[in-house]
Amino acid sequence: MTTAEHGIGRGKTMYSPRVPQDLTEVAADAFCGELRNVSVHGATLAGSRGPLLLDGASITRTDLSETRYIRSSVGDAVFSQCNLANARWTEAVLTRVTFQDCQMTGFDVNASALLDIRFLGSKLSLSNFRFLSRARILFADCEMDGTDFTGVDLRRCIFNRCVLDGSLFHEAKAEGLDLRGSSIAAVQGISGLRGAVIDHLQLLDLADTLASNAGLIVSDELELPDLRHHLGDR
Repeated sequence: MTTAEHGIGRGKTMYSPRVPQDLTEVAADAFCGELRNVSVHGATLAGSRGPLLLDGASITRTDLSETRYIRSSVGDAVFSQCNLANARWTEAVLTRVTFQDCQMTGFDVNASALLDIRFLGSKLSLSNFRFLSRARILFADCEMDGTDFTGVDLRRCIFNRCVLDGSLFHEAKAEGLDLRGSSIAAVQGISGLRGAVIDHLQLLDLADTLASNAGLIVSDELELPDLRHHLGDR
């Protein structure tokens, strides 16, 4: 039975995966095509290509790095301690999926729909979430510096204790997004965070970016003007 995990504001709710208890274990060479109610443990799938249609799954300690699952569908699945570095799952539909303690540097879900997705304790640095068509996501305790959220509606997302330093928010929508407790130093496209909630310490982290956008020149060197031509030589 689906259980609510986190409120997303305005009565919206995020749901956890509905993974059946009875799963069929499949080997690496059978992990392709349409799969339902399966488990995979310790497999090496690096570089494999799809589409992948996955409904109900428990995937643990599996190498999915550099996989290419374009226009795939994944629902009610848990990926635990997996390697998805540089995996490209673009134009996909992911529904009720949890990624826990995963290595996901360079993970690419450009132009996908991510609904009720949880990234927990995962490394998502330099990942690509550009132009998600729909986004209802929880990020908790994730390293995601340099991540690209260009054009994403983040108003139904949660960032909890994440590192977002240097991430890109160009043309994003963030009204009401609570970023307190996360690190947001040197983010780019700061206008895309209009309406987000930050604390005073985070404001200091953004000072250089805000000054640059305002056309201000920040300098700690005190240069006194030469007033001799005004006062005359004495």
